Amino acid sequence: MAFSDKEIKKWVLSHKILTAIVGLIVLFIVLGLVLPSPPSETTQNQNNTIITGQAIETPVQTSLPSKIDSSKVAGVIDGDTIKLSNNETVRLLGINSVEKGQRCWEEAKKRLEQLILNKEVKLESDFDNLDKYGRSLRFIFLDNININVLMVKEGLASVYIVGSNKKYLSELEAAERQAKESSGCIWNKSFSCKDCIGVAYMRYDADGNDCNNPNDEYVKFSNTCSQECDMTGWTVKDEGTSTYTFPSFILQPNSMVTLKSGWGKDTPEELFWKNSGTSSSCPAIWNNDKDTIFLRDKAGLLVLEYGY
Repeated sequence: MAFSDKEIKKWVLSHKILTAIVGLIVLFIVLGLVLPSPPSETTQNQNNTIITGQAIETPVQTSLPSKIDSSKVAGVIDGDTIKLSNNETVRLLGINSVEKGQRCWEEAKKRLEQLILNKEVKLESDFDNLDKYGRSLRFIFLDNININVLMVKEGLASVYIVGSNKKYLSELEAAERQAKESSGCIWNKSFSCKDCIGVAYMRYDADGNDCNNPNDEYVKFSNTCSQECDMTGWTVKDEGTSTYTFPSFILQPNSMVTLKSGWGKDTPEELFWKNSGTSSSCPAIWNNDKDTIFLRDKAGLLVLEYGY
């Protein structure tokens, strides 16, 4: 059977196309055998750069490397602050001792003097190098003993974590539990209105900006007993240094009083912290993420501790 010139040209063109396709397939197979395939599992190079497939991810540094120095302690300011021989002021990390004039302040200061005054100590940093006052933030070690943890363990300071400075947190928390169980100095319990006073409600996050609406931030204390409780001279404190002292005040049986952070006229049902703070701070007291209420009687003994 004879083919026309048109049919022959069509057949030749189809044959060339098919040959080209087969050639490409063979080329891809050969390249696949020769070239290495991308890694299917996560690998790590010598610079600790994580390689996943063909994408390269460099780990984000979440904290600064620890800085360890040695220095001689020239002075003790209180239970959580010292002065070094180079005149550097150091705030002990992870802890908070009571303020001057409060119960256990003298004991904490004297104990810290006994431990490290005029001695060579090691100072270890954490995430932040300085606090907002320009003081160096450090853990203090003497003969491999963590002095910060020891102060908490002996009931002379409480755990106080700021920001991302969480090194030795588990040791600090264990020390605080032990101090509470043994009723260390700051954990000595009050017998004033024992088992009567409690926190009925806590509003730590005001509507809008806390600084502009401090009276919407408050705590309600309740007296669940059938006896009145004289709270004159009692103090309310947060985890930091903010402290309120009750004026002449009696909480009646089976009643409540609201302590607001801002300003106002005191009544039997409402009291006002009247905290003006400093020029750079706002009158709000309570942290919105985490804080603790410490209520103490006029002798400084602990009535209640309420954390959120």
